[in-house]
Amino acid sequence: MKNKAVIIISSLLVFSSFSCAPTGKGVTNENSIALASDVVFETDNDVSESDVDTLKTQCESSPSTSTQKESSLSESSIPESSIPDVSAQEISVTDASLVNSQAGSSIQNSSSAAPNTSRSDISTPETTMQEGSRTEISKQESSEAETSKKESSKSETSQQESSGNETSRQESSEAETSVQESSNTFSPEISSELAVPIIKSSKSKVNQIDISWNAVDGADGYIVHYSTAKSLAPKKCRIIETANTRVTLKDLKVNSKYYYHVCAFKKAESGQIVSSDWSKKCSEQLKSIYVVDGVTYIDGILIANKTYSLPMDFGDGLDPEAYDAFKCMARAAANDGIYLYIISDFRSYWTQSYTYNSFVYDRGVEQADRCSARPGHSEHQTGLAIDVNTTSDYFDGTPEAIWLAENCVKYGFIIRYPKGKESVTGYKYEPWHIRYLGAQKASEIASSGLTIEEYYGITSFYS
Repeated sequence: MKNKAVIIISSLLVFSSFSCAPTGKGVTNENSIALASDVVFETDNDVSESDVDTLKTQCESSPSTSTQKESSLSESSIPESSIPDVSAQEISVTDASLVNSQAGSSIQNSSSAAPNTSRSDISTPETTMQEGSRTEISKQESSEAETSKKESSKSETSQQESSGNETSRQESSEAETSVQESSNTFSPEISSELAVPIIKSSKSKVNQIDISWNAVDGADGYIVHYSTAKSLAPKKCRIIETANTRVTLKDLKVNSKYYYHVCAFKKAESGQIVSSDWSKKCSEQLKSIYVVDGVTYIDGILIANKTYSLPMDFGDGLDPEAYDAFKCMARAAANDGIYLYIISDFRSYWTQSYTYNSFVYDRGVEQADRCSARPGHSEHQTGLAIDVNTTSDYFDGTPEAIWLAENCVKYGFIIRYPKGKESVTGYKYEPWHIRYLGAQKASEIASSGLTIEEYYGITSFYS
């Protein structure tokens, strides 16, 4: 009985060990049963009937569980014949298509059979199309961005080129100016044979300066450098060459100060030009000219002539200071037996209009313009002009006219339209017409022998 129980238990144990063990690929239950019938185990352990029954019961239930596991593995596994013997990295797009056609739906589970092949490496057509669309959009956006950058770059380049061209033009202009100035430079060899010129006088006007210097023995001529730059650097100077000992610096910038010096030069026997050293540097401030409320002032003097006009509403009578000066002059004349009085002083714009039109009616425009100012251009409207005794040409040569011409400057007056200056003043000689300037200005202008136009360098003609 004992041996029989041992045989039964051994058989059951062998059967149980093969049927309960995990099966590998290609191993079926049939092979497991065949193996169990060929193996016999022996044991010295005593086993009771109840143990045998219990063990038998456990073993009988094991094949069912093992079978279910085998079935599950078989259904989820891919046959070995359907898996190519290559790595996932070596599969090309064409090979992948071939695998898809051969394996069908099993390729979706290839991650369990071929771990090296990642799911992200395999795309569906829809995903591929979406990614392609995104790629195309990305390319378009990239192209647009590049186009925008190119246009921006072109714009910047254009601006830079424009700026560069402008800078080039400016540099070119400056270069031309520099060449022009440089071509006028005068720097011959200095010779001790020529004395240095000495500037004798200078007189500034509104836009010009008259200067003179002494003659230098042996000099063939003189060079003048002048500029608003105190340094008188050759490239910043204007240059005048003259054989005279005086010159007028013309077309100057108004209300500016100018510096200048002079040197003498001669041509040596060798043909080389030699010069003296430069004279002492001098300067002159131009006479100021400015306009206030339509009224022009030069060096503080109110100006009214054919070039410079007055507003219609300007003036309200004879200037008090001018009137006081005339009364003093008349008293002094009376002490000398000369009787002076005012025949005409202030005239408004409208009064002058009537006066001028009367001359035009009587003598014509050409003759009227020689002896009467057009409205707005008359000195009488300034309140600083006075006609003395008469406006007849017969006044010329009379004791009153002679005394007036000789003494009026002492009281701040000048004969405004002297003889021989009609081309300068615009009016014929009027020995009775005096203009008040103040004692200092009247003395300066009278002693110069110049008219106001000549003294200040201004014109007098209708535009």
